[in-house]
Amino acid sequence: MDIIQMTRELGKALQADSRYTYFTDVRAKMDADEDLQIKIRNFNLERMNLNNELSKDEKN
Repeated sequence: MDIIQMTRELGKALQADSRYTYFTDVRAKMDADEDLQIKIRNFNLERMNLNNELSKDEKN
């Protein structure tokens, strides 16, 4: 068995694991939750604004 085949077998085994299927189910639910996505976008915007403000202080 070559390394490519071994890697494919490992990938199949990982995807069959219950922890992986749980992870993908939860991720799909989070992606579908519009309220959560809005909160994440707002958080990222605030983080970018904070980084911009902090970089202004470093320049002065």
